[in-house]
Amino acid sequence: MAVAPGKYNDLCTEIRERFKADGVLVLVINGSRGTGQSMQMTPAHMLAFLSALEGIKDAMAEDLRTIIKDASAEGAALLKTLDADEGKPQ
Repeated sequence: MAVAPGKYNDLCTEIRERFKADGVLVLVINGSRGTGQSMQMTPAHMLAFLSALEGIKDAMAEDLRTIIKDASAEGAALLKTLDADEGKPQ
């Protein structure tokens, strides 16, 4: 079911089987095996995941804006980078 087995494919399989899921995406940042991701799903389920990921991205960006809004110059630089990545006017 994996499109291309990733660094955390064993964990992805375990989660998919344990929860009898149609699709699983595992994303690990700075884990014991480093940063990586694994994805197991049918092509039909990839569209649903893409839509969900867009929503997650938007929510995370808004949360980050709130967190750094009143922060230091470093926070202002991060906010400028975030806005540039999303094509928003600076």
